[in-house]
Amino acid sequence: MNSKDVIPQLFRSLPVPLVTEGDTDVCVILYLELLKTISEAFDESVYLIDLIRQQFHFISSKGIIPDLLPPKEELLSHFDFYQIVHKNDFPLVEMILKAVIGYFRLPKKPITDLAYFVFDFLITGYRGKIRMSNKIIPLPGNHQSQLAFGCLARSSAKTSGNLFAYKNGKEDMRYRYFAGEKKWLPEPLIQVNQLEWQILNVSKQGLTGEQMAYILNIKHQYLRVWQ
Repeated sequence: MNSKDVIPQLFRSLPVPLVTEGDTDVCVILYLELLKTISEAFDESVYLIDLIRQQFHFISSKGIIPDLLPPKEELLSHFDFYQIVHKNDFPLVEMILKAVIGYFRLPKKPITDLAYFVFDFLITGYRGKIRMSNKIIPLPGNHQSQLAFGCLARSSAKTSGNLFAYKNGKEDMRYRYFAGEKKWLPEPLIQVNQLEWQILNVSKQGLTGEQMAYILNIKHQYLRVWQ
């Protein structure tokens, strides 16, 4: 199962208590129980993180993260995340995470009804050839913490970086982060049909054109337009 569409709706429908400064642990417990219950149903690595305190609360036992991190009983620090990032992408990922954390400290948020952030990076090992897409979905928190659900899935991007923010229920627009200007600017999206979405999703699995055509039950010649 893919968490792309399921997780945002699931967490937003959860009856979370009103968060004040002393309620953060209550929310963590609530989210942890849910994640532990559903994490095995997803193919990606999923995790719960406090972005402001820079600390992981949970990492699923499936997906790419457990393969790249040594087993630990204690909570992981935010910087343990860097162990899964290829050394060439260290500075880029550090800049991106600072931009994401900084977003929640802005006095006026540039995006109303924020759904999630997403960016791409190369992972360590695999000869530096595998790039992952990291989605960060903000959850209710307070000024001392910012809880977020995260998931890692195989990326079809050709480059690292690509920090975007998406609005809830707005599929034709995204916001790109420009590091030089430190600004989030709107960027219209190209509309694709259902078959094109299916092709994009299957392409992330690293299959050959013939394998993709077989799974999608279409002619291989159609895929050559995309390759």
